[in-house]
Amino acid sequence: MKFSPLFYKRVSNILERRKELLLKLSEKELILPTTEEVVEINKVIMQEHKGVFGVRDRNLVESAIASVINKKEYEGENDLFSLGFTLFFKAHTKPSLF
Repeated sequence: MKFSPLFYKRVSNILERRKELLLKLSEKELILPTTEEVVEINKVIMQEHKGVFGVRDRNLVESAIASVINKKEYEGENDLFSLGFTLFFKAHTKPSLF
């Protein structure tokens, strides 16, 4: 699947706003996206693919992010890929997330 240059530019702008936090990732420090960033990235993807954008319940987005914190703090998970998958899975198992 090929994305338009506009898509890459918009995602790049989102990531640029978090540049200092992304640098901390290289130190394996867990930095989670904010609810607003998750919503904005979803909006960019929906616009790129001409989908309908809308968040029914922002609390569900926050819940998906909190599940990653819970997995790290209470289950001792430190693998960034596993934690990323947890966020992806939680975001896609709640039918009214977006």
